[in-house]
Amino acid sequence: ASATAVPLPPVPGVDAVLACVLADGTAVVASGSASTRSNGVYLHTRVGGASAGWMYHGRLEGHENWISALDFSAGTRRLASGDREGKIRLWDLVAAAAAAPDAGTAGYDDARLRIASRSGPVEVHLRSLLLGHEDAVSSVQFAPDGAALLSSSLDRSVFLWTPDADDPSCWSPSARVGAAGGMLGGPPGCSTLGYLAASLLPDGGVAAQAHG
Repeated sequence: ASATAVPLPPVPGVDAVLACVLADGTAVVASGSASTRSNGVYLHTRVGGASAGWMYHGRLEGHENWISALDFSAGTRRLASGDREGKIRLWDLVAAAAAAPDAGTAGYDDARLRIASRSGPVEVHLRSLLLGHEDAVSSVQFAPDGAALLSSSLDRSVFLWTPDADDPSCWSPSARVGAAGGMLGGPPGCSTLGYLAASLLPDGGVAAQAHG
């Protein structure tokens, strides 16, 4: 179905919202649903100015629990979505002309959504499913170059994910603080009740906000 202009956001409860701008100036808003029956990432774009209104393009499906964290890497045009079940999905925004015509090529899943941008249609493909956290993902943040992703969770752990050199669709933790599901969350100084957020510092360090 073609996209239609609707109020922003048409979501049955929102737990996470992310606004970003593509290189061509297209404004994109991703909204994470907090409804147990509508677990997905809803995408809107605004190609023109404020008077153009927002266009709703559909929902990225696959999550089985509330969307609790979102981030976008402008350099790699990659969206990260984390949910209350501990799973993280990476979505690539690819120019329609360059998108793989079928599943299995270019490492993309066949689940996709097409959105409008100033430079032409863009398709959204599932790039990776990141498994490791055992409780709600509280934050996700890409490194400035998009080559790594930092995530925090209520499972008392913080992971730094990086792609495999031979298979860029396979991401795994290359560093971590705490131990998912651990009784004390790891060595002394780690959170005992989970992490509310974590962020990458300019000097390459990590700052984490603990629950307790």
